Amino acid sequence: NLFSGCNNLKNVRVSSNLVHICANAFDGCYSLEKLDLSKVLNLEYVHPEIFKSTNLKEIILPENIYLFNTELIGLLNSDSLETIKVPKENKCFYVQDECLFERIDGSDEVRFIKFPAQKRVSNFVLPDNVVDIHNMAFANAKFLESISMSNVKYCGYYAFANCENLKDIKIKDESLTCIPGSFVCGCKSIKTFKIPKGCTAIGLRSFEGAESLSRLYIPSTVETIYDDKFIKQFNKDIVFVVDKDSCIEKYLKKNKYDVKIIYSHSELDNFIKNISLNTDKEI
Repeated sequence: NLFSGCNNLKNVRVSSNLVHICANAFDGCYSLEKLDLSKVLNLEYVHPEIFKSTNLKEIILPENIYLFNTELIGLLNSDSLETIKVPKENKCFYVQDECLFERIDGSDEVRFIKFPAQKRVSNFVLPDNVVDIHNMAFANAKFLESISMSNVKYCGYYAFANCENLKDIKIKDESLTCIPGSFVCGCKSIKTFKIPKGCTAIGLRSFEGAESLSRLYIPSTVETIYDDKFIKQFNKDIVFVVDKDSCIEKYLKKNKYDVKIIYSHSELDNFIKNISLNTDKEI
């Protein structure tokens, strides 16, 4: 509770001895805008909601930070964040177009770590050398409306959580292999989403809270759904666009769901057929 209740505190520069930043360290610091951790040597833990009662706009990361694991991701979890800085001595991370990237050893490929919540960009294209999106990378991005990605192979959980204005996500086929858990949870503006061909699995609660989602394209390559309540996360008007005789069609039928289906690549492409999988009626 070192700074708890310091209502007028705006800037903090921390010494090298800091190891943990616990839940109430900045509680009530409503004026806090800048945190400088550049000289911190052995930071091991940051509470995930450490900045919830601050107005943190800028953070300078430790010079020697070399990873963002679950224990440290809270450093970037400010709804007011505009600016991320990395000391030039740091060889693992860099900032480009206000976003944080991580170099992958021995490769030109990079991991995308963070899109600041207050970055005022509506349409964003990931660089071609991004192959990995970190957990919560775009979470709470206030102005983001569309994003395109070409070569992303892995995406972490909560990647686009609570991006309330996000309407469009374009993912190149034969790239992403799994839709992660809580992928677009809370994204209230998405109406249509196409899972890329080559994707083989859908994670837990991937679309929960995406209340406007009315059409979901699922390719025949999807074979696994890691959610026994998969259907319950969608609104009643959801339409699934699937391939005939695909695993997802068999999944819907096996679980006796009442759903709307369009078959892709067939004479039924433009015809929505209401089906009741509680009967033996042929589709």
